[in-house]
Amino acid sequence: MMPPACDIPDDVFTALARGAGGYRAARRLTAVETSKTLLFLRGVVLESEAARHPEAEAAARAYDLLASIQHISPGAVEAVLAYPTTGAWARSTVLALRDVHPFRAHPGQLAALAAAAAIRAGSRHSIPVVAHGRVLTLPSLGQARLSTDRSALPMRYEVTIRTGPSGAEIIGRHGQVRLPSLSHRDADDWRGLRRLSASADGASLTVTLDDLDPHRLSDQTDFSERVSPAELTLWQSRLEASWTILVRHHWTTAAELQAVLRTLIPLRPLPQGQRSGTDPRLFGASVLSLPPNALSFALTLAHELQHAKLVALLDALPLMDPEDERRYYAPWRDDPRPLGGLLQGVYAHLGVSGFWRRQRWQESGQAAAHAHAQFARWRMAALSGARTCTAADGVTPSGRRFLATLTRTLRAWNREWVPEPALDRARREAWHHLMTWLARNSATSAARHSPGD
Repeated sequence: MMPPACDIPDDVFTALARGAGGYRAARRLTAVETSKTLLFLRGVVLESEAARHPEAEAAARAYDLLASIQHISPGAVEAVLAYPTTGAWARSTVLALRDVHPFRAHPGQLAALAAAAAIRAGSRHSIPVVAHGRVLTLPSLGQARLSTDRSALPMRYEVTIRTGPSGAEIIGRHGQVRLPSLSHRDADDWRGLRRLSASADGASLTVTLDDLDPHRLSDQTDFSERVSPAELTLWQSRLEASWTILVRHHWTTAAELQAVLRTLIPLRPLPQGQRSGTDPRLFGASVLSLPPNALSFALTLAHELQHAKLVALLDALPLMDPEDERRYYAPWRDDPRPLGGLLQGVYAHLGVSGFWRRQRWQESGQAAAHAHAQFARWRMAALSGARTCTAADGVTPSGRRFLATLTRTLRAWNREWVPEPALDRARREAWHHLMTWLARNSATSAARHSPGD
């Protein structure tokens, strides 16, 4: 399997530095991450061979099967390769195989990826898969329950997945599991990864709500339980409403989401409200608890999209020295941040600023006042953070070019009109944040402290 081209043309780089990029730029970044996943999958085969792992031969056969399926159904393989947990599993497996205890890794799980691609392609295969435990996860599709009795299963055993035009089944010593024709639906001993879809003004988005895959988060205490049908309805309705906002008022963001976003990973909600994040191992996934309303959902998707774009860009081009261990003030965090974390925050808040810059003209009354204040607050914060990054020693030439373009955009936005009450509110909040941060981190020296220069 050949990785797709992953260079970043100058015009795409410039568009991304401005904070946008559009569908073409987002597709280029997706190609970067697909290339990385393919390299890690090849690494699984090579490292398992080097470690003389008992599943090395199974991993090699599975890789060859993926390659053969790609010839007849490239879209099926792409759907599996681009699924966020595929890259996360491949990376963690390569690292585990390089560890002092490589036999703790499960490289034979590569066969589950091949089976998922075969099921999507509808091609005829009989695929041996090594299973561990009572369930078997097929990435991007769902999870089969192989047994209800843990004591009846060995730690490692083999099942066979038969695929073809009429469907798929998993056959093992404790019976068989027949996948439904629509694999995202539930059936006996099968839990499908359910889909959410939205459409507005001719633009559509379909994502998977992944509440099953064991590789969806590194911290399993954050896992949401299986989302109930009632909760699923809420996710669906709020996604639909948020998608309408994005398509009608933030169309560049909507186009980028169509290229990048594959999966929503639900988190346990916090007592103090909604939370979200982006795991750099999971390109194409937004990790979040259920947003309280459509506007919050739209903002969260726009925010996390920026993080994903920068993660992929950093995989293609070094923008800073990863060895720089100094810490800096970030106007949106309570703790000092490393240079890489600060740049991530700057880019995310460039996107947040752009969201409110557009959205403020769609609101009225108190909602408009809030939107103006949010635009003022985060344009100041992002510009301050960008200047801190620019002054740092650990920025590469490409990073300086990126920051120069980004800073020009933010300077222009900081000259745009905002009602005086909203501007005053933003300045007060920025000053309060800085004073609180200094009191909490008095022993830490930060490169810049001004919240609005």
